Amino acid sequence: MFNNKALFKIALWGAVMVLCGSACSGKRGIAKTEVPARDVDFDIESIEVQPFQGQYGAKLAELVESEITREGYIKVVKRGGQTILTGSVSIGQVKSKPYRKSYKTKDEGTKYTFYNSKTLTTQATYSLKKGSQVIAGNNFTDDYKKEWSGQTAAEASAKADFNDKIIISSLNHLARQIVAAVSPHQEIWSFMLPCSRASLKLNAISCRATTRDCPYPPYKKP
Repeated sequence: MFNNKALFKIALWGAVMVLCGSACSGKRGIAKTEVPARDVDFDIESIEVQPFQGQYGAKLAELVESEITREGYIKVVKRGGQTILTGSVSIGQVKSKPYRKSYKTKDEGTKYTFYNSKTLTTQATYSLKKGSQVIAGNNFTDDYKKEWSGQTAAEASAKADFNDKIIISSLNHLARQIVAAVSPHQEIWSFMLPCSRASLKLNAISCRATTRDCPYPPYKKP
């Protein structure tokens, strides 16, 4: 049986689909909105984030704590939290691939642009407990890929980010995925602009829920 919150979401989602169907095509806007936790269906009052297992596990826990605090929906505590977040993290090897591409000059000569591509795959698993019961858990992966170019191989290599910076960037993406799973949070959504200026505010609020990455109706802070 659905509770009131679930029924409200279903009703709101139906209204969103009707309202967004009347929007004009071709023009889109963006808006910042609040969405509920993806893996948890109740409001968490406080959370204790323990160090994750694995290399950089303490750093990932620090980033998760910081992100939850920044969102401002759940109180982060060192001990005695209503819930406890634990997990593990696996850091792959930063792979560097230098290469070059040729191009023709005006005098029909051949020159080269040199590139340095770096990739990294990181994975994290989290488990959220309330007392002795596991109430949520999930696995997340981040695939980092970026390349830099230069007129020489040395220049392209010199422009590339250091490996530690790449690892921290990947950990930040994992932290945001974990926080989105357990905490209400804000996201940037796109929406179709309405045909009528009078309905702009209404459609701007409702049509945010139509994008691929935002499957929830707008969520309001308690």
